[in-house]
Amino acid sequence: MSFKKNLNKSIEHLSTILLERGLNVNLIDFTKFQELVLFIFKLDDAFDKNLSESTQSKTILINQLKTKLVNYKQTLRELDKHIDYRNKESNQEEIRTPNEYLTVTGVTIGTHLFAAFLVDTFKLNSSLWMSDQIQKYQTETNQILRLSNDLLDFSEDKLRLKNEKHQTKISSFIKSSFQIKLLILLKYLKHKAKYFFYRLFNKNTDLKAIIIVIESVFDWGYYEMYLNKNSGRN
Repeated sequence: MSFKKNLNKSIEHLSTILLERGLNVNLIDFTKFQELVLFIFKLDDAFDKNLSESTQSKTILINQLKTKLVNYKQTLRELDKHIDYRNKESNQEEIRTPNEYLTVTGVTIGTHLFAAFLVDTFKLNSSLWMSDQIQKYQTETNQILRLSNDLLDFSEDKLRLKNEKHQTKISSFIKSSFQIKLLILLKYLKHKAKYFFYRLFNKNTDLKAIIIVIESVFDWGYYEMYLNKNSGRN
């Protein structure tokens, strides 16, 4: 059963995570949030599938979303970043190593957009959101989720790859699903140790709030992609 078909239920799960961590979910425009999630799927289709009209489709999708999110400043900034990295991902020559792959495709997994949307929603510190410290933290979650998503390529169900054009995947560098699972585990444990350190010892309430937002989106994505094996690709 696909993530896309169960999107409402999945977003309710994210809402529960946020609520349990003390965030006011009544402030969230879930209609716009759902549109943002669906945008990632549609943009993936335009980039990944052999669509003759893909260039026009991408332009229309992006412009429509920007119009709807005109008051979400950090989200729009992250959207521009997302498009830039999506173009880099399409340029196979720019990706030669696993680290380069994860740096680029960690962004295109899309969860940075969801976190930015919530940062805008809760009116959290924008300068802190853009700081190196937070961006590095976000990158850690991006890369774990990208690995989790690519791990699905090893499953028996190849439907999600059927209509995609050839592209670089983590399997281009690491051939064993066991090795990828081990890499996910190591990155996950290291990241969670950092999360609990921030929650327990950091006194900066603005920083802690942003960390909670990022981690909530991460836990949601990890559940869907790694534990529930849903990519949203079908």
